[in-house]
Amino acid sequence: MAARPCAARNLRIYQRFLSLNALFNSDVLGVININSETGVDMPKIKSNRGAAKRFKITAGGIKRKQSHMRHILTKKSSKRKRQLGSPSYVHERDVPSIHIMLPYA
Repeated sequence: MAARPCAARNLRIYQRFLSLNALFNSDVLGVININSETGVDMPKIKSNRGAAKRFKITAGGIKRKQSHMRHILTKKSSKRKRQLGSPSYVHERDVPSIHIMLPYA
């Protein structure tokens, strides 16, 4: 499956940022401070707003909501609804793509 256009665009912008960062020999944290000399600002990478609303990055991993809790709840047992209400974590193979969509999280 091909990468989503916004994620690919964020990746290109981030790679350009890293190359310019190496070019200007900035500090260890990776922040370019050339505003005082040239007045140039680096473009900010946009977060994917859909991903920002769906995921929360924690120390244990990336939390997400489970599906099947929006409608047709009468036929589901209380145990099933209770277990679906608890958050779960994103699979480790999906973590890099979420980090691309949420660069500052």
